[in-house]
Amino acid sequence: MENPQRQLPAIHVAGTNGKGSVCSLLSAALTSQGLRPGLYTSPHLVSVRERLRIGGEAISEAKFAEIAAGIRADAARLFPAVGPTPTFFEFLTAMAWRWFAQESAKFAILEVGMGGRLDSTNVCEPAITVITSIGLDHIGALGNTLAEIAAEKAGILKPGVPLVCGVRNPEAREVIMARASELRVPVWQLGEDFAVLATEPTDAGQQVQLRLPTGQCTAEIALRGSHQADNTAVAAATLARLARPTTGLERARWPGRLEQLSNTVLLDGAHNMAAMHELVAALPANERYVALFATMIDKEWQEMLALLAPHLCELRITRAENPRSVDPQVVALHVREKHPALQVVTEPDAYAAAELIAQEQRPAL
Repeated sequence: MENPQRQLPAIHVAGTNGKGSVCSLLSAALTSQGLRPGLYTSPHLVSVRERLRIGGEAISEAKFAEIAAGIRADAARLFPAVGPTPTFFEFLTAMAWRWFAQESAKFAILEVGMGGRLDSTNVCEPAITVITSIGLDHIGALGNTLAEIAAEKAGILKPGVPLVCGVRNPEAREVIMARASELRVPVWQLGEDFAVLATEPTDAGQQVQLRLPTGQCTAEIALRGSHQADNTAVAAATLARLARPTTGLERARWPGRLEQLSNTVLLDGAHNMAAMHELVAALPANERYVALFATMIDKEWQEMLALLAPHLCELRITRAENPRSVDPQVVALHVREKHPALQVVTEPDAYAAAELIAQEQRPAL
């Protein structure tokens, strides 16, 4: 492939939660400044083409097919028929690099798929690295403790390349700082070198006042939740570290994160305990919701439901189109045992269930 990853500087973003939002904020800001950055994120919500963007625009169907055919030919040439072949994620990573290089994108903003040290995005030669947060997710694959998971995320650090760190957990932060010290990595740390000074809700999202090493600034963002204020601070600090303006953050859109779909329906993709804590914290204390819920077998779904249940009047359980999805009957059995006061319904068709819940005009998740 002639190493397209060497043809443009990368902003490499790892973290348990928040990395997609930070990437979206960075892409919006750099696009508004006329730089046409490449953006590679995962997973997608509707179309796989969402994962590959330049200047905020997803790759076209025709170009996706063209790039995919080329990568497939490369893979057939490089790998013997009985040998290893690229994973789905590796294939898309290669596609992103080729497209970004072909289109002369000015930056490649790369969201790590999982972990960091062994992730296929880690072939990049970054201008800056970012670690947003550390929590217990992908346990087993990445480690069983925050320290072990932090060590995997810190695998994206490169000698002398600056790091912007949004990690607040002391145990995880200590691991990252130790690795940064070994590699002589200059670090800007949230809460020390930069900080969120204040937030104010707006109709579109929130206004965030920030202190950066370069001075104070205010950002209007269309993202809700206190965690998005932290993500905004991390994105703004990254821009400042790159000597770029912090303008354009307000243009970021990141669906499925405390997204108000209508007056009554809130959509959120919380998939681990840290994300569920943020969702619950954003819910009005006196409101009770109907929730449509699906989960994967490798998630702490019992603990997540324990957090969510007090905010619900009814739980409708469905499943995603994924082999790792948990059978709704299994979830229902658990909920009826642990939360007997909660009304429980299983929904075999997720799409029909979502349409119904939107039509009912009740507070819904």
